[in-house]
Amino acid sequence: MALIHGTGRGSIVSPLGSTGWGEPGPGIDGVVVTVWVTVLSVGVAESVPGPRSVPQPRANSTHPATIVAVIIRIPFQRIARTCGSGHAARRRSTLDRTPPRFRPRPQSEQQRWSTVLRQVLFALARSGRAEVAATSFPPSVQAARHRIAGDTPDDAVRVARELREAGLAVGFHHLGPEVTDERGAEAEVRAQLALIDRLAGAGLAAGADIALRPSALGVRLPGRDAERPANDNAARVCAAAFGAGATVTFGAEEHPLVEPALALVEELRKEYPGVGATVQSYLRRAQDQCRALAGEGSRVRLRRGGHDAPASVAFKSPKEIDASYVRCLKVLMAGQGHPVVATQDRCLVDIASALAVVNERRPDDFEFEARYGVRPAEQRRMAGLGAMVRVRVPYGPNWYPYLARTLAEAVSGRWCAGPRRAR
Repeated sequence: MALIHGTGRGSIVSPLGSTGWGEPGPGIDGVVVTVWVTVLSVGVAESVPGPRSVPQPRANSTHPATIVAVIIRIPFQRIARTCGSGHAARRRSTLDRTPPRFRPRPQSEQQRWSTVLRQVLFALARSGRAEVAATSFPPSVQAARHRIAGDTPDDAVRVARELREAGLAVGFHHLGPEVTDERGAEAEVRAQLALIDRLAGAGLAAGADIALRPSALGVRLPGRDAERPANDNAARVCAAAFGAGATVTFGAEEHPLVEPALALVEELRKEYPGVGATVQSYLRRAQDQCRALAGEGSRVRLRRGGHDAPASVAFKSPKEIDASYVRCLKVLMAGQGHPVVATQDRCLVDIASALAVVNERRPDDFEFEARYGVRPAEQRRMAGLGAMVRVRVPYGPNWYPYLARTLAEAVSGRWCAGPRRAR
């Protein structure tokens, strides 16, 4: 059950209480909302109920009180560790006194397997042989059609029309070939311009978002002045997009390209202030990047991260990545920009909703981003409740690396709120 929160700046529609995109909550919406809003607003204040207020059923019991205790305790711990400071930090010992029988089963072994599987998937995403095998195997091609709009801009426009009719906003992600020279970068620009032209002709450009990859525009091409062609290519796409009423958001890149990508965004914002940037919470500098980007009128897309990186620059533990995500959410929701919550993790979605309430954001002051083909019924349900939900629509012939990286990111993001109910 979603709740409508009245604030000084409008009514906030919060999906709190759902246990996932498409799963009904366990009937504790009011409890979770009260707890999270209180905790987030005062930094784990004295009003947080102690463990003695939780019923004490037998260990390993399936009694509903046990389930409620586990579900409620997890947000307490997460928010205390990520949002608390000062006196709140000294209160953590109180929060940790919950009897062991209420704690989720340790998942260290599962996390280790998750890390191994994630590394394997990243390796497969870079494997040419695996790509040839997957793209020539009819069942895998058929499965990809549920997550990819198609190969051409016309396919993307067709899907966009269906999503807009369902009350959803749309973003587009072109899956083109790897760019290794200036001709490849020019081909990427032409593909983006062709999409914008078709969207404008179909009356779907207004409110759409165009995702750009700096690497596809020529950022990593060899040469001393490689940034200049990339800036020119990006400016051409931005001029066409903003002229048609759309927005542009630069997507995530591998960690060596993060700084050049942010420099490109900073340069473009001088002429196009609405240009968006993507921050990945798995990077250790994510919170600093959010502070630098969350200015007035800015668009900042926050995602967990779908690239492999060394431990010196990136968090490896899923819990650390989620904690970083929450810290970044706090910065963005308290800032003056337009946060884009690019996750479908139930715990992170609920925390984002609570932070929106605390910061008195209207439904159009932030948005949730969902992947095309992932729990579409829940996407429509949230949009029907008043939340702004944007569906990211990938299209293009080079879909295999995208799907492999997406799967690797999904594998690493299964531990935000402990065990999940079977779907």
